[in-house]
Amino acid sequence: MQGEMKAVVVRGPFQAQIENVELPKVSPDGVLVRVKAVGVCRTDSETYSGRYVGAALPLVPGHEVSGLVVEIGKEVKNIDVGERVVAECTMGCGVCSSCIVGNYNLCESLRQDWEKGMLLSAFAEYIAPSSRALHKIPEDIAFEEAALVEPTSVSVRAVKRVKVSLGESTAVLGSGTIGLLALQAARAAGACFVAVTGTERSKYRLEIARKLGADQVVNVDTDDPVSSIMKSTNQRGVDAAVISTAGSPQSLTEAIDMVKPGGRIVIVGLTGGLKSQIDVEKMVFKDLHVFGNFSSPGVWEEAIELIRSGRINVRPLITHIMPLKDFEKAFGLLESRQQNVVKVILRP
Repeated sequence: MQGEMKAVVVRGPFQAQIENVELPKVSPDGVLVRVKAVGVCRTDSETYSGRYVGAALPLVPGHEVSGLVVEIGKEVKNIDVGERVVAECTMGCGVCSSCIVGNYNLCESLRQDWEKGMLLSAFAEYIAPSSRALHKIPEDIAFEEAALVEPTSVSVRAVKRVKVSLGESTAVLGSGTIGLLALQAARAAGACFVAVTGTERSKYRLEIARKLGADQVVNVDTDDPVSSIMKSTNQRGVDAAVISTAGSPQSLTEAIDMVKPGGRIVIVGLTGGLKSQIDVEKMVFKDLHVFGNFSSPGVWEEAIELIRSGRINVRPLITHIMPLKDFEKAFGLLESRQQNVVKVILRP
């Protein structure tokens, strides 16, 4: 398939437009996917505003995507034309030492490109990923819901990193998309108590968190999250903490204070280049386990099943659906947090 398509091209801070670009070429093991829905991530917004340090402009943003297969490469065996799919955005080369052991999110060949924001380029009519990156989605998951498989996978892996298990307590710092999904992933893993923190500016998200099963919600602008959560756990602290907040370096300090001795912390949210100051001695004497969480290798099929079964409900998070041409409006909604926005879905 040859020709042109429409795509959002970011050329500088607040300099982006819909352009006609060449259709992506399909490699022998690749697949051409007609994009049906793409979620707007904070990374996309920060690329547009210029706050994403190191973005390789010009580029087409977008990586939370679902679509329909319209063409397959000559070596593709596992995917057929007409199938509904989602695509992993950090599928490695498959041959480096990291990929061989399953850590394809740390691919030695492609990781530097990903850090520059060069992912699926899904703010477009078509994408052409490797067939290895694709997962089929059942008919009972709408394309708009399927666009949230990517952040769901990130959240599921984060909960797995800190090994949340039956009967444990968990704190989720941040009530954005990842936080609300991590809340549900912790519940699905067996957590008996989940607290979610958020700000006054986004208190409507705390209301969603409560409806999705949070035992405690903490407005950090009116209550101290550490003392509130310690009180709820009889001063014991939580077993695990998931940091999903973006641009908040103090969250790590709070997590260190609110987990119990021997507790586990996983960091998902980026700080936009801001540095965290931490009490290393406290980490040592509490014998804490701290993990980073980049992307979501090996959990996509589980994430799809959690959504299909309803154990993770993504529908309440989709607050806005609009055409791709309204991408600037979508970015504005995320930045201003007006109209109680959580997740904006674009339809090319």
